[in-house]
Amino acid sequence: MGILSGCAEGFTPVDEWLADTGEPETATTTETIEEPCDPTIPESTGYMQYEWLQAQGQYDECMIKAEIDYDYCLLTSDGDYDECHDWYDATEANCRYWYMVHVNKIPLRYCGVQVYMIENEDDYTWDVNDNDEDGDGISTWMEYLMGSNVCEYYTWGECSTSDYAADYDADGVPNGEDDNPICNEQDPGNAQIDCV
Repeated sequence: MGILSGCAEGFTPVDEWLADTGEPETATTTETIEEPCDPTIPESTGYMQYEWLQAQGQYDECMIKAEIDYDYCLLTSDGDYDECHDWYDATEANCRYWYMVHVNKIPLRYCGVQVYMIENEDDYTWDVNDNDEDGDGISTWMEYLMGSNVCEYYTWGECSTSDYAADYDADGVPNGEDDNPICNEQDPGNAQIDCV
């Protein structure tokens, strides 16, 4: 998963925020449009990042526990390793599914957008959302990897820089024109961990 900028400190817990404000109206678009810019950071940016960071932490904990239990199963299985492998595969799928549901939680409530397209809950089949739901020229999946607001044309409220025009990986190429906007292999500080 990519770097999620922003800090969880100071944000209102998501459940409290939803209780205070009610559920926002849902609206999606697949057309590239110019939107008026409010020079303030949209509240949803912080809530999404906070929720995504929480989900990542819970997923990591889930997988650590699964690996510990898997090792214990191997040690106590009397050679029946297949049962341990099957159990681990099911647990890993369950951790991943939980993670995807929670990643989707806030953008679904805020603007009706999913990051992960869950196709079948029974066998955990899924895909990523490659559509440009907020019309800023960047796919929803790529915006999620960058920690951007998948519901807003201007993630950071900077009216001069849309998500398309911003440069996440600081390689001098705008996100919308970059073949891999989350990777700068020439980064001298080696800050980018998203190059695959």
